[in-house]
Amino acid sequence: VVLLIVVQVFVLNASATKYDWFSSVSVMEDLVSMDHNFLSTFGFYIEGRQNALNQLKTMKALLEKTASPINEPEKYIIHPLNQYSLVKRFALKWSKIEELLEVFRNENIRSQLNQMVAYIPDKSDLVGAAEAIVRLQKSYNLDINELVNGNVKGFTSGTFLKSEDCFRMGKAAFENRLFDLCEPWLNKSLELYVKTQKIKRDNITSLLDLCKQYVSLKHMNSRKWSSLSRLNVIFPLYFFSRGFIVYKGELDSESAESLQENNSKDSQENNTMSLDDYEKITDHSNLCLGNFTIVCPNDVKKQLKCYYFTNKQHPRLLLSPIKLEELWNFPHIVRFHDIVSDKEANAIIELAKPQLERVEGSDISGDNVGTVKYRVSSTAWFYDDASYVVKKLSQRVSDATGLTGYSEALQVVANYGMGGHYIAHYDHAVANDSDGREEHPQDQGARIATALFYLSDVPEGGSTAFLQPRIAAEPIKGSAVFWFNLFPSGKGDSRTLHAACPVLIGNKWASNKWFREFGNEFVRRCDLDRNS
Repeated sequence: VVLLIVVQVFVLNASATKYDWFSSVSVMEDLVSMDHNFLSTFGFYIEGRQNALNQLKTMKALLEKTASPINEPEKYIIHPLNQYSLVKRFALKWSKIEELLEVFRNENIRSQLNQMVAYIPDKSDLVGAAEAIVRLQKSYNLDINELVNGNVKGFTSGTFLKSEDCFRMGKAAFENRLFDLCEPWLNKSLELYVKTQKIKRDNITSLLDLCKQYVSLKHMNSRKWSSLSRLNVIFPLYFFSRGFIVYKGELDSESAESLQENNSKDSQENNTMSLDDYEKITDHSNLCLGNFTIVCPNDVKKQLKCYYFTNKQHPRLLLSPIKLEELWNFPHIVRFHDIVSDKEANAIIELAKPQLERVEGSDISGDNVGTVKYRVSSTAWFYDDASYVVKKLSQRVSDATGLTGYSEALQVVANYGMGGHYIAHYDHAVANDSDGREEHPQDQGARIATALFYLSDVPEGGSTAFLQPRIAAEPIKGSAVFWFNLFPSGKGDSRTLHAACPVLIGNKWASNKWFREFGNEFVRRCDLDRNS
């Protein structure tokens, strides 16, 4: 680049005062000086390119050294810490390649690498990955020491968390108002730092800032001051000591209420709801864990049965009845076992993969739509005629339920991400004081019923939790859970409030088939009782 500039300057000067160099020996003295400058500049240029090339070689060697031998990617990625490690590798290491690409003059090579770099995970993905780990820890009461050592509920990983990783988790916990998890992660980060001495100075500055806010929120009790004092002992440098004094002064003059108010304003400005805020709305952690505070009454247990179901002797079910398991009676929630074969499930997954898009949702105000923390998954939508398998599955569930799908031909396939979940919600989207028909003039009424198919095995997590009955349906591959979202009157059934528990271990694929009111008027008639 320097050489090119020198040449351009020389050409411009030459064009401004053009000489016939052969005509004057005196003028040729300038050529001697120019020859020396050219050689010197050319040497700098070669040295610069060589340095850049050496950096690329060093980066390549580092990437090769830290690369994990992954023989079976589909098994590797089911562990959340492996997922986190993979995202971090791309976000922090591969992303640096872009700034070193200037050594390439081959535009095709550079273009290909630029396209690859643009596609790979970045730092925002790393933040999302850290939030996923914290969300899983909160939902399933995961032990922080086990996480650091790569162990999740007995599923081990070759990934071990470092000091900087723990700091990242602590920051994610803090920014999502999970203060009970913030301090343990920050303490673990400091503990690992003492052992490894590997943490950046700017991280310590950020750590002090986080501790400042955390202490303020906790009303500056003595235990938290002890943590800050410990920081000052571990990092006795003047920079940190001075920073500690500054932060202490700020804390003395800052009230917890004002900080909480600022945090609230920040949340509104960012149009996001924190993980903790959502958990205040609906706490389904116990259901996801399988900790039921309400024991199923014996009289209810006696009513729940498993049997072969033909739906009133339906012709297509007489020779191949469906295995039906009753999960609850009021509301009536059932599971159809083996309603999807492995071959069909795999075919639907392969059909969905190229069309997956990140799910979006509304923010707290309901005015803005975008990616949201309360629903982490990607989906693809199909009409029944998208493939023979999709059409066949739609027909099969129609046979089993008696409902027609003609008014709702779309089927959605979802693949859940890291700690993928969906907070408690209703499928019908109809208020109890509304019949819903004015709200759905275009799409033929509210969703009268839901059939939820599980297309993959999920070793841990990923259940569908129904909050009022207090039951959790495990994601059993090949099965489908079915329930009515509306009463026969068309009013929403609040007992169907449900949530998708975070996926702890595994790769969850599921598919939803919704049936709408119109087209099913004579299948599920409205009773004479207007309140039914």
